[in-house]
Amino acid sequence: LQLWLDASDASTLYDATSGGSLVAADGAVARWEDKSGNSRHATNSTAGERPLRKTAVANGRDVLRFDGTDDFMRVADHTLTTVSIFVVARLSN
Repeated sequence: LQLWLDASDASTLYDATSGGSLVAADGAVARWEDKSGNSRHATNSTAGERPLRKTAVANGRDVLRFDGTDDFMRVADHTLTTVSIFVVARLSN
C-alpha cells in the first residue's frame, strides 16, 4: 500500500498544509494525511480551492466534498511502478 487517504478518519484532516489544527465539520481541508505510513500527504495551499469536511454523509461516515469547479488535493510526485486506485464516490444532481 503506497497511499491511503480516509475521509472518514477526522484525525487525518488538518486546516494547514503543515502543523495546524484538526478540521471541524464544514471546515476546509488543507492537509489530508496518508495512513499508509509513507507520509504522502495530500495538500492544498490555496484557501478558496479546498474541499470541505462533511460529517455523517455516506452511511454515517464523514466525506470530503469537492465543489466540482476548482477544489483539489495534490500529492507530491512519487515514482510507482504499478498503480491500482480505488475511489468511492457518489455523484449528486
